[in-house]
Amino acid sequence: MRLLLYPHNTMLTRLFVAAALVSVLGSNLWGQQIDSGGPPNLAEIVAEFKNDPQGPFASVHWFCADGTINPADEPCDSVGGIRHAVHTDQVVRIARHYGIHIGQILAGTDFDAFLDSHRFFSRAKQYQIDKYLRDTDDGWVLRQARNFEGAINNEDEIDWGRRFLLSLCGDDDLLATQFFLVRELTRDIPHRPADTVYSGYRYAGADSLTVLLTRIPEESVVWSQLNRFINDDTNDPGAVSQLADMLWTIRAELTDINPDWRPAMLDLSLELELLLAERAASWRPATAGEWLKKNQTLALATAGCGYLEVWEWHRLKPYLDLDPVASSMAPGDFSSRIEAARRTRDWALAMIRVHYDPVVELYGGFEPLTHGFLPARLSSSVLFSLAQSLESLESAVATAAGGAFRNEYRDTTTVVRFRGVAPGTAVGPLAVVTDPDSVALFATDAIYASTTRPVTGTRALGFICAADSVALSPELLIAQATPAPVAAVTTDDLSNLAPFLGTPFFFAVSPAGQVVFKPTADLVGDEAAVAGMSAAADDERRFDTHDLDLKLTRLIPIDSLDTYGPDRFCGLKSLRLARLTSMFPNFVAAGFVVPFGVFREHLDDTMPGTDRSFWSFLEDTIDRAEQWRADGELERVIDHFVSMRLSQLSEAVRAMRVRGVFHDDLRRTFQDVFGAPLGTVPVLVRGDINLAGVGEPDAADLDVTVVNVISEAAVLDAIKAVWASVFSQPSYERRQRFLSDPESLYPSVLIQMVVDVEKSGVVLTTGGPGYDTDDVFVAFSWGVGDITMESRPERYVLMHNGTDMLLSPVRESRFAVFSAAGGLEERYSPRMTPVLNMIERLAIRYIAGVLRDMLPHIDGFEAGGPYEIEMGIDHGNVWLFQVSDRSLNKTAGRTAYLYELDQNLLSENPIELGGAFPPEPAPVPSADSLEVDTNPN
Repeated sequence: MRLLLYPHNTMLTRLFVAAALVSVLGSNLWGQQIDSGGPPNLAEIVAEFKNDPQGPFASVHWFCADGTINPADEPCDSVGGIRHAVHTDQVVRIARHYGIHIGQILAGTDFDAFLDSHRFFSRAKQYQIDKYLRDTDDGWVLRQARNFEGAINNEDEIDWGRRFLLSLCGDDDLLATQFFLVRELTRDIPHRPADTVYSGYRYAGADSLTVLLTRIPEESVVWSQLNRFINDDTNDPGAVSQLADMLWTIRAELTDINPDWRPAMLDLSLELELLLAERAASWRPATAGEWLKKNQTLALATAGCGYLEVWEWHRLKPYLDLDPVASSMAPGDFSSRIEAARRTRDWALAMIRVHYDPVVELYGGFEPLTHGFLPARLSSSVLFSLAQSLESLESAVATAAGGAFRNEYRDTTTVVRFRGVAPGTAVGPLAVVTDPDSVALFATDAIYASTTRPVTGTRALGFICAADSVALSPELLIAQATPAPVAAVTTDDLSNLAPFLGTPFFFAVSPAGQVVFKPTADLVGDEAAVAGMSAAADDERRFDTHDLDLKLTRLIPIDSLDTYGPDRFCGLKSLRLARLTSMFPNFVAAGFVVPFGVFREHLDDTMPGTDRSFWSFLEDTIDRAEQWRADGELERVIDHFVSMRLSQLSEAVRAMRVRGVFHDDLRRTFQDVFGAPLGTVPVLVRGDINLAGVGEPDAADLDVTVVNVISEAAVLDAIKAVWASVFSQPSYERRQRFLSDPESLYPSVLIQMVVDVEKSGVVLTTGGPGYDTDDVFVAFSWGVGDITMESRPERYVLMHNGTDMLLSPVRESRFAVFSAAGGLEERYSPRMTPVLNMIERLAIRYIAGVLRDMLPHIDGFEAGGPYEIEMGIDHGNVWLFQVSDRSLNKTAGRTAYLYELDQNLLSENPIELGGAFPPEPAPVPSADSLEVDTNPN
């Protein structure tokens, strides 16, 4: 019986997208048909505009209400005309072909064209970047053009901005789904009398609140709150709470009031955020309860400013709420509130980055100053205040645990003290850069100690940044979204690391900011294991492939695989899928397997351009490499020779002609299994080697997956691509490591029906590090995209007590779907709504529980688990794509190690909420004050 969450008859399936997703999506910006990349000389063009008296403009004209365009010295005959510049043909071509809009003028621009909703609002966001650059770089491309008479009329820009914002605010659906964006555009679109086309939104002072009070309806709740605040402002922590409440009220009330009032409400929201950031800096909690109250208040303000979706805030709020009458709190509850504040910070950062990273990267390719946009955005935000408060609380926790000076590295002459910023682990040589201009691009194979702080797009193993201020810098806050560990040190301490240039270090930062930094030569125990210094047990395993069944060449339906015995003719993944089919026959899409033997018999054919077979060429390559190795040849010479030969062999396999018998069998089996001729049903073609599952659990698979293949020729090409993949360099390395006969690496091919799903993901039958083994970890996203730990899916821990803890909401506006022409195409959705509903999460709980109970008793699965389930859901139908063992891999092992660093920060004694935090250390009595009892009795 099929598991049906609610009725629907559509068939579904799922696929591994992996690298294919990246290659198909490329650099196309949300589906716009523009050239990839930008003009090769765009940086030079921008530099010329900066020095050109007319900048990016060609001439100035009058644009009349009746549609006529007059020269600059001939005003319109009728009322309603506006005068402004037109862009050069070069600027117009850049906008048309590359989607890059430089030096935008708002007046006269079509509202929809400017908003650019079909490209995730790219053009509107580019205006924000452009305005930031004008504000910080002396006008940027308008540096000289500011004196170009009539080019931009500030009053016309303000009039356009006022009408544009009224249009946005009149769209209830847009406000509901894009509150963050509309509020951020209000920050930059000129619409107030004091606005200019150059300056950004700045706090106008307390008097502005009184003015704004007259621009919002008196019947609104926020009017009453604001009036009370103006009259009773005491500049104490209570005022910060009032400001946070008003920010949330504005968001909650916005769509309930007349649209004409809404722009003023957003102006008020922006003013309140700036004022709150100022007041929060002076709120210095003295007790544990005050610390939690401050973080809770700033988290509410973060939601009120739109950095979280409303539904996300409702998921976080219970973990931040405080009992007003409680005098103490268990350490675990205290830690969970800190973790909820971290999640608030991280989700909010992800909101900013998913909106602005693509545009920052677009402009950053030709204007490096663009990378300052996000740090500048954060510097006066409530999110920055929350990050500062959270960092201070984490430091207080470490001090309370006696770990104030734990985060340091010492040797005989050096003491370096660290402040953890972003969690993660890294192992690699230390690169010390004290000149901020001496390195333009961080390499990916080193840990950098640098005065240059990591910003969006930066990649390296890890970062140690000079940050002399006590407060967390905006740049380092941005860096928290990178997968690399980040820590801060003083400039002097950074200089103290210079003698260790090139020394391999182990570098770990825990979620609570604990830091371990030591040379790899000094590692012990868990540190060595996490760093990968311990020898893997798999390194000692060698596999003999002589017992494989290479005579079997018939194609076998998935539901018949079990009748053929153990994994002697196809890969382990195919056999596991067969067992999954037998357990849940209506949950797995139909398919069949091309066994090892078909590949092996094709290798006996003559290799094009030679007088020998493919197999003979492979054997000769391996034999010569072994002989050279025995003769003492350099390993790099041998590796180069083998790589060249395997590359030649791989290309030849891709071009080989398949045998007629196999081709006929393929057509016949396709018809039998799918009920339609080859070339008419979309399929997934996936490789499965005889070493699948062997080696490091988190190592990338060596097989190839080709998705949504339709035509007969494309299916054959995909099969040959799978066969050719076993001659890659990683494949050769795995041969050498595990096989007793390294030439004998074989791929089977799984061909499975492709049916679409609206959402897909992975499920682990354990909660992962920090959670109970009976919990269930879930990561899901829209479409058919591959889910990885580094992507931005919706992640849950479905806890064994029935609670569904949201670890992170989905933060990806783009996703992949199957194209009718084959392959994938990109789709975009501006709505950041939950991926999984409650019924679907219940179904996942049920399936995970069943598999956790059943799989230990089924051949082909490790008895201990945990297990990884790949699945898709579409309109209530659940489809299972694969189940595999998932022992705690290196990623999970590293994560567990980081959580262990934080385990002992708090004692088991209740924390007094009204007591000083961190508590004053107990005085140590002096020796003279101790009375010594000399009487032994």
